[in-house]
Amino acid sequence: MRGFAKQLEGWQVGALVVFIATSISSVTIPRSAEPDGLPPPVIRPEQLYEARAQSSQVAERMKTAELPRSARILGGHIRALGRAERDNDELAIAQAHDGILNIANQALRESGEAVELIRDYQAARFRQAYLAFLRHHEESDDWVELGGAMLAQFARNGWNVSFASTGSHIDILLEGFFKRRFNRLLGKKESSSATEERVILGFLMEHPPPAGLEEGNSGGDGTGPFLLRRIDDLALLEPGYPVNYAKGIVLFRIGHFEASAAAFDSFLLQGESGPYRLRAVNYLKAAVEHSEAL
Repeated sequence: MRGFAKQLEGWQVGALVVFIATSISSVTIPRSAEPDGLPPPVIRPEQLYEARAQSSQVAERMKTAELPRSARILGGHIRALGRAERDNDELAIAQAHDGILNIANQALRESGEAVELIRDYQAARFRQAYLAFLRHHEESDDWVELGGAMLAQFARNGWNVSFASTGSHIDILLEGFFKRRFNRLLGKKESSSATEERVILGFLMEHPPPAGLEEGNSGGDGTGPFLLRRIDDLALLEPGYPVNYAKGIVLFRIGHFEASAAAFDSFLLQGESGPYRLRAVNYLKAAVEHSEAL
């Protein structure tokens, strides 16, 4: 037994050396891996808290606010448009659009703050109504009139199911979608707040609309051009976002392997040392292999 034990002396050190050598190889030698999973936007807890705090104050502000008649009329036209869109009433849709355009400039001149308050109040009401619909399939007036064409868009894109996976962000997401719609109806370029936009873009990148249903998507699986535009949108809000890494993933998905390899290479040349570097090396290898196979 003593002789056998003597032969095993030092085996722990040898095993450790082998383990370290294997670990180093696994890190430094690229392993071909197909890209998956776009980096999400960075949303800090305090930003979510601030967005919710502002939303919760809207109802109290509405109780004491003295709104100009033009702002109240504008809110009524928004509701009329939503009802007309739900009913597919083309004449009523045109009349509501005209009403919004005719009163919007006056309402903004008289009080841009009042218009924002109407928008934020309706956004909160829409959020409450839509959550009630998800839980109980309750089709309230707020759900119909404030949802309008968005309701068909959500159903068409399969988002009624996807919303269940957004977890604690769904309230901000729904209000952000409504504010986008409201502002665009008024012809304003601004969308929702930066935090709401980040939540929306994160959702859209994870749940892009099916091919051909949004903004004339085409090419590859149909979602590629849409996702590339959303990456650019997010980069404007978040300068540190790994744009080339994200675009490399999308380009690989739609079969543009050479462009994908170039994007990953550009990302690596930037000298990024964060959590995506090793993945970018492995994805670059896969993109090169696929481009050579063509």
